[in-house]
Amino acid sequence: MKKEIANFDYYNPTHIVFGKNRFSDLADLIAADKKVLILYGGGA
Repeated sequence: MKKEIANFDYYNPTHIVFGKNRFSDLADLIAADKKVLILYGGGA
């Protein structure tokens, strides 16, 4: 039985903030009613 993938559109505007000590910049970049995804790592 062969399954087909449904047609879809995906729109993902992204603003990436990268670098040391950038957390202090976030208050100026993000509206109070918005959600964000924060990724971090160490030892890489």
